[in-house]
Amino acid sequence: MYRSLEAKLHDIFWNAEAPGLELELIRQQLEGKPGKALEIGCGSGRILVPLNEAGFEVDGNDVSEDMLALLEEQRGEQTFKAFHGVTTEQDISEYRHFLVPAFTFMLFEEGEVEATLRYIRENAAEGATLYFTIFMPWAEICGELDEKQWYKDHEAESSDGSTAQCRTQFSIDRTHQMLYRKHRYTLRERNGKKEDYESAQTLRWFSYMEMCALLESTGWKVDKSVFDLDLEANSENAHLYTLTATT
Repeated sequence: MYRSLEAKLHDIFWNAEAPGLELELIRQQLEGKPGKALEIGCGSGRILVPLNEAGFEVDGNDVSEDMLALLEEQRGEQTFKAFHGVTTEQDISEYRHFLVPAFTFMLFEEGEVEATLRYIRENAAEGATLYFTIFMPWAEICGELDEKQWYKDHEAESSDGSTAQCRTQFSIDRTHQMLYRKHRYTLRERNGKKEDYESAQTLRWFSYMEMCALLESTGWKVDKSVFDLDLEANSENAHLYTLTATT
């Protein structure tokens, strides 16, 4: 769950590293397909707002009140719905398409990804489709980064001239495929004001083949794979992999 300064800086870091790449994949996923969509883990609207601006009917949900508060600042005159809570506690019968942006599934508690896939499969509108992106932390898995040492994870400059930085420390449980992270966020404004925030995060990673098997076991059929948000890439050892599936 993203809170405070972590929520505020999330989109700044993401857009600095992969501006518009995931949004374009999602647009292609929805293009020409009738029916409403639900973005699971919509956050502050990095994807949700431009999709609605482009004419798609997309609602969202998120467990972070801080992220949803930022979304309200971004929505303008848009009338999409934003739900606070988890998908399995929401009536999803009106939705045909489900979007899960990068990292979201990895923040779920043990068993929640499988439960969510089953819930969508059993309760969504007929002919449901699914899109999601998973991050593989190869640098940590392969020992390219030193465990328990602080390193510069993200750095970016916002449109108002302020600079943002995130430093990260991690420990890893390779047996259970869990990554434990501590983050130190710093925002320096042009007037010299400085804001700091610390957080902890647990990520569960899933290999490409594991997610394909999990989709099959919950009643989904994989119809497309994309690696590193690049339609031309074909490596199953990519840092990011995207899967789309149908019921």
